[in-house]
Amino acid sequence: MQFERDSFIEKGFAYFAKYKKGDCIVEFLFGPAEYQVEMIIYTSNGKFAFKDLLQIPVINEWVNSNRYKQRNGRNVKDELFWFIELLKYSLPIVE
Repeated sequence: MQFERDSFIEKGFAYFAKYKKGDCIVEFLFGPAEYQVEMIIYTSNGKFAFKDLLQIPVINEWVNSNRYKQRNGRNVKDELFWFIELLKYSLPIVE
């Protein structure tokens, strides 16, 4: 996708990674309180967190058809890869 890593910050138990490509920024966050991977996309059309992406019908359909399936316990790396697949699908729609 040709994003370049802009920053990676570890703050206590929280991790923040930011990637840029042109005027598009993607942030991945992981940490307390719920310890879930979060992704936020910033484009010239606005800011899109997961809940915002779900408001777009075609993205909501994709999420429902491609739900993350946990195997053998929790794996944060697999969760992050699922969000990257969501990014690949949703970025052309929100840019």
